[in-house]
Amino acid sequence: MICPNCQKEVDLTISRYFKNITSKFICPYCSIKFKLNRTWKYYLWLTIATLITVVGMSIINLIIADEKFIDLATIGWIIFMVFISWHFDRKIENNMETKISV
Repeated sequence: MICPNCQKEVDLTISRYFKNITSKFICPYCSIKFKLNRTWKYYLWLTIATLITVVGMSIINLIIADEKFIDLATIGWIIFMVFISWHFDRKIENNMETKISV
């Protein structure tokens, strides 16, 4: 991310990512508050990630006939997809445009 005030690059680390769920950040260089400028592409990414997770769960449930393992496999799939989604979301947000937060 680039600070809209001082134009310095601010890396979206894992700790910054999880501390700022609302995507409002404070520049470590000039201390100004800024936020990400989310576009329709970002929301398309969220929709696709959600669809992949749901379709994957459905496929797992169809393939596995034993009810004892369906819940375990579904939970494992959800956990896996959440971690993958967080990784890609952080990478996408790190390259987004920023604007000064009011």
